[in-house]
Amino acid sequence: ANLDLVAKRDELFRLLGEPGNNPELVSEWQDAALLAGMTSVSGEGLRLSLNDKPNYDPLLDPVESLVHDKTLLHILTLLTDSGAAAMSVNGIRLTALSQIYCIGPTILCNVHRLAPPYEITVLGPADRLTEVLRSDPWLLRLTDDSIGVRLSIVSDPAVVVPSFADRGDYLNHISLLEVP
Repeated sequence: ANLDLVAKRDELFRLLGEPGNNPELVSEWQDAALLAGMTSVSGEGLRLSLNDKPNYDPLLDPVESLVHDKTLLHILTLLTDSGAAAMSVNGIRLTALSQIYCIGPTILCNVHRLAPPYEITVLGPADRLTEVLRSDPWLLRLTDDSIGVRLSIVSDPAVVVPSFADRGDYLNHISLLEVP
């Protein structure tokens, strides 16, 4: 269903983009698609891997040794507040409509169940984003040996954050695009 909608959108852009057919509108739609996460983006950024404590023992280890939605949301908020332009988790593009919840031992993101390791791709100023993550007191506590959450941060001059349409199911949100 997503591929059908993307094909219809592309056909509309093709028709409107022909010479003499309102290039201002096409440009405006392309800008809106970019802002809505409907196109992939690339550039400088980070690749993060977030994982539970190895050999977690529920009788001995604190519950914080497992990655929860609040852990993931904290990291995403830090990144957003520090200049991240686009992000994805396990290949799922995050948008203004994205929701992240713990569902038992997994995390639900845009109706997809995710399990660790959580691979986060971030487009933005790598040095600033890295510094913010490495200096955050709560992340320092979680990644300490006493808690054991694993977080790796790799700078990448050419990350690619995928389009929401690549994996997102936006049919549930299509009414938001309709004219009343």
